Amino acid sequence: MSFLLALQMRWLLVLPCLAHAGLTADEDPLAQWLSSLQFHLPPVTQTKAGITFQASNLACRSLTLAGIQSELKQVGLTITVAGIGIQCTGHFEFHGLGIVGGHGDVVASVAPGPQSHATLALSGTDMDYGVPWKAEVPSCDAKLKFNIILTGSAIVRVANLFTTTLAAYLQREVPKQACAQLREIAAANLTEKLADLNRFMLPPSLQRAQANRLVTAPSQSRLAGAGMKVQVSLASALEDVLRASWSPQNSPKPASLEVERRLGADEGNVGGSVDWTENKLLDWGNWFLEDILGVAGIHQAIRWALKNSSTATLPGPEFPVMNTSIQQPGAGIELQVQVFLKQVTLEGVESLRELKPLRAFGPNELEFGASLGTQEQPSVGVGVDIRARMQAVDTTRGIALASVEEELSLHLGLLEPSLKLNTEVLISEKESQKRKTVGQFFVGAEGCLKSLLIRPPLLKSLSLDFKDLADGGLTFESKTTGRLEAGISALLNNGVILFSQVYQKFLPGAVARAVGSPKCLSAVNKVLAAHVAPGVCIGAEEAWMRVRQALPEFYGNWPPIFGNFMRDAVDNLLDGFIAHNVTRVTKGLELMPSYSVKGIESVQLRELAFMGMDQVSHLRVLLPDEQEPGSLAMEAEVLCPTSAAPWSPELVVNGSLAAGAISGDGLVRLEAPCGTVRAKANVEVDLWSLMDMDVPPSLACALLSPLSKLDFTSVQRTFNGGGKLVVQPLLGTAQEPLKQLCQLHPKFCALGGVFAGSISDAGGATKVFHKLRNLTLSHCAGVQKTPPAAQPAGTAMRDSLGYSYHDPADSYIWIGSGVATLALALAYMLAAGLVQRMTGGVDCRTGASCSLATICMSKGTKTAQALTFGTSLLLATGLTLRILSSFWLPFASADVVAVQTQSGSEIIPQMALLEYTYFGIAQGFLDGGSMYCYLLWLLTSVSFSLAGNALLLLLWLTPAFASKREELLWLALLLGRFAFQELETLGNTAIALDSTIQLPLNMEGRVLLTFQAGAFVSLAASAFSVTTALWLLSLLLGLV
Repeated sequence: MSFLLALQMRWLLVLPCLAHAGLTADEDPLAQWLSSLQFHLPPVTQTKAGITFQASNLACRSLTLAGIQSELKQVGLTITVAGIGIQCTGHFEFHGLGIVGGHGDVVASVAPGPQSHATLALSGTDMDYGVPWKAEVPSCDAKLKFNIILTGSAIVRVANLFTTTLAAYLQREVPKQACAQLREIAAANLTEKLADLNRFMLPPSLQRAQANRLVTAPSQSRLAGAGMKVQVSLASALEDVLRASWSPQNSPKPASLEVERRLGADEGNVGGSVDWTENKLLDWGNWFLEDILGVAGIHQAIRWALKNSSTATLPGPEFPVMNTSIQQPGAGIELQVQVFLKQVTLEGVESLRELKPLRAFGPNELEFGASLGTQEQPSVGVGVDIRARMQAVDTTRGIALASVEEELSLHLGLLEPSLKLNTEVLISEKESQKRKTVGQFFVGAEGCLKSLLIRPPLLKSLSLDFKDLADGGLTFESKTTGRLEAGISALLNNGVILFSQVYQKFLPGAVARAVGSPKCLSAVNKVLAAHVAPGVCIGAEEAWMRVRQALPEFYGNWPPIFGNFMRDAVDNLLDGFIAHNVTRVTKGLELMPSYSVKGIESVQLRELAFMGMDQVSHLRVLLPDEQEPGSLAMEAEVLCPTSAAPWSPELVVNGSLAAGAISGDGLVRLEAPCGTVRAKANVEVDLWSLMDMDVPPSLACALLSPLSKLDFTSVQRTFNGGGKLVVQPLLGTAQEPLKQLCQLHPKFCALGGVFAGSISDAGGATKVFHKLRNLTLSHCAGVQKTPPAAQPAGTAMRDSLGYSYHDPADSYIWIGSGVATLALALAYMLAAGLVQRMTGGVDCRTGASCSLATICMSKGTKTAQALTFGTSLLLATGLTLRILSSFWLPFASADVVAVQTQSGSEIIPQMALLEYTYFGIAQGFLDGGSMYCYLLWLLTSVSFSLAGNALLLLLWLTPAFASKREELLWLALLLGRFAFQELETLGNTAIALDSTIQLPLNMEGRVLLTFQAGAFVSLAASAFSVTTALWLLSLLLGLV
């Protein structure tokens, strides 16, 4: 009988765990799931009156709970579980007194129904300062209808006659002993936890003396005896929080002296770290968020995006946000729990009261602050819808049992919450300036970000305050229909109500004290030190390989990117902005941070205004198409002015500018034309090129480099007039530069109209885009298809037609050319010496069968040797310079300059619009349709000059064509002379292009062709070649 009592106690301790674990969908799914579970109980051994009973292989199934009811009673909670039912089977044996023994099977069950129920009342007593300090169980009762069947040997069958008496005994004793254990747990463990909670919640002036605190914890061993193990570290963390002393005067100092020292004093700027007070990105971000947008601007943007709603709903991720398990080794069962975040609902999003964006607080510290809750919207709420998936696993057999899904909604509302923090972040200036690619941050974001740190971040102050819980406070609601789900939700809500009745008035102060205490800061800093310590960034070459393993080269599926939950918010934001009609920005413009832009001395803005925006009847950007997932569209429609709305959309910029000779004060107004534009294009991103870009990339490179395809499939454009640019000086009359330009140069405007028409179809727009992209790519660093380690180190650039050249300012080019020239000259001398030895027995005074170099060296004097070396150096210099001018250096550029008509001062200094190499000019002739100029250009310079150099080298080093030397030298002189023809061609072109053009705003421009280093080097190469030919002629004629 005792072992049966122990058996019943075992499953009564397991039952609350199984009932409490159900949190997640079908008619009464939780009840069905509990009924399908099967769990095991550990063996039970009891000895009574010399007889030992042992039960083993105990398995329980068909767990039934008809419902859970809860009710608040003063400072307490009554819980009633109705319709309890379960059936357990197993094997038993007994022996003792030397003669008694037997074995058999046992079936013990509790019949479900109204007659089987349990009630438990928990109450807080010993009230002081309005809170309870002790926990009691004033009432505990259970009505369980037991049924026991024993089968086995004869003596067991005899014992089976007394099972009715045994069932009655169990019906009386099981609740009695279970309630006794629960009372003991309440008196010890729950009272201890209650004291910990009071110490956390109450201010120091209301704390009881520590001596009054009861410290016993027998419940832990009892739970351990039940075989319960929860693999969640959060429980221990919460226990540490509750046990901590949060009053400032009692708070222990941080264990680390380094942490204590840094908490107490500002260290100043650490050598080698980024100075946050000089960080322009922070300055510009704070200026935009705080001074330009401000709280009112953020509220306005939110109203537009949400269509004046104060609630925003954000979908959760598809992956689980938490994976955990609840194990019961003794029961042979494990509950695997996955929690999915379905959605998050933010209430009162238009309640921002104050915002202090991330800003510098000293050279090494950053601070952030935000306060919510306005007079119109004092409360802020967060609702979370979760879906929990529970899978029961039989650990003894390693097989999955039944699973269930439950959906639950939690809601928390606060009044006027605010958050402030200050943290020390030391970023290595040297490490931050190292070249890194987007791919390195993509495949190794954590390591690359940590590599920037000198040491882990240090939280120096933290403040979290709120006035009170909002109406409703914290509430739970089961989204899954079922009796048990409703009962569990009611139980949780009653627990929250009970907590609020007792502790809500203390909660704001308790949270503020806990969060701002040194103990909390120390705990957070320990976590930061363990998880945010300095690291190592993945190498560029390894990132290059891993990117190509993880990502496809091209991507073009846009509905998931631009058709998600943000689509409506973006469209609503655009609609709200244009419907607002007039948007002016004046406040904060004078606080614009300093900047550093070459050529611009100062910019001061007084006003930015978007006016007449309600004439934009439709505006959509980056529209995806489910039928064509690789396409994106843009649509815009602007209404023309009418008598009822006589205005057009326009952008007005009012301020002053000083940039060298360009200076002015006034406003610029840009008015949009009326009409409709619709475009659709197949867009594909080159993910590998995107990952290979440097961080940070230039804006143009970031926008154009990744776009491997942007092929317009349709372009519709209908303009009905309007559109102008107006410049209004502060002192002076308004001018329209575009209109003036058309009046001065009608053909130019006509040409512009033709060009606009040519790009108004799909083919023309595609061609223009790819031209711009190719031009941009030639100046973008980091766009590569080979590993970074394989990239040649050089300074090669490309001209306007794509031909490569090197910067003439690079000293290595000239040093290398000088070394190559000397090497060639010495090689010529060596070759001349070898020829002289081979013809050592020949009399060279007649010049027959001897090279010109041998003839020169045969005199044997030092002067003769010097002349021989000098001639070799002339030959080598002419060849080297010819190669430099034709293959390595820029040849010419088309420049423009703009000056003020009255003063003559340069408004736009001379700058190169187009760069050309030697072969780029040839390609320009060919593209322009002049094959004659193309061939003449190539023949007169490269072909003839290289042929002339080869002929001079042949006559200098070999005795070939000795009888025809004079004629051949005259031919070489002629070929060298032809190279001057290219300069004549360029000179004539320069004269033709050099012209003055009248421009609007009292300016005039000049277009001119300018010779670059290649042209001057070509002239020098020709001069050296002609000089060499004349010298050899004089040498030859002198001999004759």
